Amino acid sequence: MGTRAVYGHAESSNSLLLPGDDGLIPDCIPFSTIPHTTKLFSDYLSYAPAVRGFFPHAPDGGQVASRAAVVPAGTKIHIEVADALERQNRAWGASEATLKNIQRLREGAHAVVTGQQVGLFGGPLLALLKVASVLALAKQVESAGVPCVPVFWMATEDHDLAEVNQTLLLGNDFELAAFSAPVEGIADSPVANVRFAAGTDELVQQAAQMLGDSAVAECLRNSYREGETFSGAYAKLYTRLFTGHGLILLDPADVELHRIAAPLFVEAIQRAGELDDALLARNREISAAGYHEQVKVTAESTPLFALVDGARVPIHRANGGFKSHKKQVAADELLRQIADHSEEFNANVLLRPVMQDYWLPTLAYFGGPAEIAYFAQVGVVYEKLLGRVTPILPRMSATLLEPKIEKLLNKYALQLQDLFHGEKQLGDDLAARSLPAALKLDFERGLLAVEEAMQRISESLHKLDPTLVGAAKNAANKMRYQVGRLEKRAAQAELVLPLDCDDMIAPQFLAEAVALMAAAPMDVAAVFSHMQLTGKVKGLLTRHFNRFDLLFTNTLPSGLLLRKSIWQAVGGYDESMRDGYEDWEFHLRIACSGYRAIELAKPYYIYCITGDGMLLDRSSRMHGKLWRSIRCKHADLYRLPAMLRLWRESRDGSGQISLLKGFSAYLLTNILPDACYNWLIGVRRKRRLLEGRRAFDAVSLRSS
Repeated sequence: MGTRAVYGHAESSNSLLLPGDDGLIPDCIPFSTIPHTTKLFSDYLSYAPAVRGFFPHAPDGGQVASRAAVVPAGTKIHIEVADALERQNRAWGASEATLKNIQRLREGAHAVVTGQQVGLFGGPLLALLKVASVLALAKQVESAGVPCVPVFWMATEDHDLAEVNQTLLLGNDFELAAFSAPVEGIADSPVANVRFAAGTDELVQQAAQMLGDSAVAECLRNSYREGETFSGAYAKLYTRLFTGHGLILLDPADVELHRIAAPLFVEAIQRAGELDDALLARNREISAAGYHEQVKVTAESTPLFALVDGARVPIHRANGGFKSHKKQVAADELLRQIADHSEEFNANVLLRPVMQDYWLPTLAYFGGPAEIAYFAQVGVVYEKLLGRVTPILPRMSATLLEPKIEKLLNKYALQLQDLFHGEKQLGDDLAARSLPAALKLDFERGLLAVEEAMQRISESLHKLDPTLVGAAKNAANKMRYQVGRLEKRAAQAELVLPLDCDDMIAPQFLAEAVALMAAAPMDVAAVFSHMQLTGKVKGLLTRHFNRFDLLFTNTLPSGLLLRKSIWQAVGGYDESMRDGYEDWEFHLRIACSGYRAIELAKPYYIYCITGDGMLLDRSSRMHGKLWRSIRCKHADLYRLPAMLRLWRESRDGSGQISLLKGFSAYLLTNILPDACYNWLIGVRRKRRLLEGRRAFDAVSLRSS
């Protein structure tokens, strides 16, 4: 089985479809099924009329190449930026494919861009999916005849260290291991200036061990080391991971790139009031349309940060000038500082994409839901400072289901969407599914009976006194609630007791059995009692739990108190076995999975024998066929070496079937036609039962 990649997609034909790779089994689910999908993101995916004023370009990757006609490329700025990119990427060990793409950018190629914070050990999976998106789109644009290179923007000027200094890796036990590295640096400084401290090498080794003997683990070891910066380690890792793909990495925390951006910074400060007004007006439009504002803006905001003693602090408008770190700065002085020391200033989240496209001839940017939300705001900044708005496309969204995990989902009949609602809801869902089929049916019938009864009562009340109909409706709602609540409580119970509809348990059984189960180790799957026979036969019958005996006879027909966790682990009754013996097959699975059962040596299980019941009628007539289906389902257990092993392991005094007797029954069912074997079983079973004898032959009786 290959790894399944479950892609999120919009209910729109405009979504960019990314081809799967060998070994991946693609599947798709709509974003509308994913919790917490915002209204803005959902409407953007379908390009609803309400969002078109905020996003002038539809999220259609197929239209990106046509943007080349209106986006300048190969300008003086682009050439200078290419020089800086070549210097950066060479320092990280870039491949020839990347250096060739930088040269193409210098010569007039366009770019498609994505980016992400420089998270520890490469950050979350979504960063890799962004890279996959931009690589795929660059190829698509190239195929349309437009030279295009993929660029990955590393958000190294972000100062939220706590957010980037963490990662989670999945262990073989399905537990998430959290990692956070020891660091040294100035508080609130850009993460580009934060270095890994002593103890990092040991942490990297732990993470690499979780990844196993793989190329990825080796890349991690060679990239993350003590003394390296967050940005340097991240860049080296991605250079190694995507070597040969031509991916260009961009670190904006670069003195030369800031020098190139200085005119943009100056204009952003000169027009700060105008930008504020435009952003505040856009925010009002977004709110009026029923959407949320991703980035809060005030009347004093500017789109720049300043670096003060290494820390990143916002610049605000105040008293006709500006204020930074509680210090008043005249407008002329601030503009001079920007011109002379542009490396001491950073763009905020609303200016960052504009600075990106000031540096690059960008045809489109790939972002996630949060980035798409702030692009609804940043459009006005684009228009004021660049005179054009870059399209944003939804990044590839996917969850990779490894075969082992998918096997677990299939075992419990779960879809990926079932995991989206939290552990409690998942537990409730699994508990509801684990209810015995008969109990589920009883709840359904009970609810239906309530509905029918209350409907009749309401009709009668309407004739008698129409004012009472409302009270009847309220009463019906309360009864529905109570039935549903009871079903939920039953589903959440830790113990399960399957019981045939015509059988009973003595009042003392539950109290004694629950106490035994509470004191028992977790490998004890069940507590069972002896049987009191009623109906056509009166008497007592002892029961036992023995792995070897269960190969040939059902020693425990129903009436066991079971741990629900074990019921779920082995899969419960096979509900396709409608003709009987589903309990026998289930108990065989329990026994051969290594679980035990405790005998409560009292006749608390009241078993009803009828002439036309399952025992004497249907299962007797189909015994050969039903037992054969069990043998086929568990063929490994019915091979001679396995049977001998079970016989040796089960010689603890609990068994009642000798090796000779068991093999004789096995040979007979393989030699005789089903009709003959069934007749023999039926005659022997009826004679023994109808005589009402206290001791019953295990093979003929308990194979029910």
